[in-house]
Amino acid sequence: MTSQYMARVQSNLDEVAHAQDSFRVWQKRKQQETQRIADAADCCVPEAGARASAGLTVVLERASNAAAR
Repeated sequence: MTSQYMARVQSNLDEVAHAQDSFRVWQKRKQQETQRIADAADCCVPEAGARASAGLTVVLERASNAAAR
């Protein structure tokens, strides 16, 4: 009986590890897509002294400042 429970526990641990790996892959793809969006938006927004490819947050701040003018 103990071996059956240990097999179930191991199966669950394997499933959790697989889900964690999938989540890490998704996080990496999300980070890459965010950077691509920031790079594309950076070309469309006036720089106003900010460094190039500064990140999505900086680009969005510059865009909102430019729209407010």
